[in-house]
Amino acid sequence: MFDFLKKRASDSLDIKAAYACSHTDKRLTKYTCSNGAIQYVMQCRECGAKVGSPIKHAALTTHQRNTAPAFDETTRTNRRTEIDHAYALHRERFNSTAWWRAYNAYLISNAWIDKRAQAMNRDHWACQERRHGCTGGATEVHHLSYTHVGDEPLDDLLSVCHHCHELITAESRRTWRTL
Repeated sequence: MFDFLKKRASDSLDIKAAYACSHTDKRLTKYTCSNGAIQYVMQCRECGAKVGSPIKHAALTTHQRNTAPAFDETTRTNRRTEIDHAYALHRERFNSTAWWRAYNAYLISNAWIDKRAQAMNRDHWACQERRHGCTGGATEVHHLSYTHVGDEPLDDLLSVCHHCHELITAESRRTWRTL
């Protein structure tokens, strides 16, 4: 059961790694910002990704500035569509009833009860988040990552009060919706 949980959580990391640009064929391009400003950026010829930070105009020769082709939005848009589709599939799986059923079963298991106690003892039963409205005492343990659910290292867990846990969870859900 715990392997099922870990697989679902690690999918997002796999997607990010799978779509990270590791190509070597890059070129200088002229990128027009939404405000009309011109930036010179390196662009991957294969996936269309912007590579690195914009290059200062003064660092380029007149010839480089004059001959730089326009940034290829089509290639980048096509790649972004592929990534968006992969994340949509991941969100669908992660939000599945089966995943949550398995996760909730884990939260009442002896393995989780022991791991939770270790985290709370490590943190002296004090809230480690301390956000505005915090009660100070930890009553819950938050997963910083779901990658290792079922075999979490203590570094993946944070002792928190209920109020802070609610705030963290709300932020996490907003992030998941925008992936």
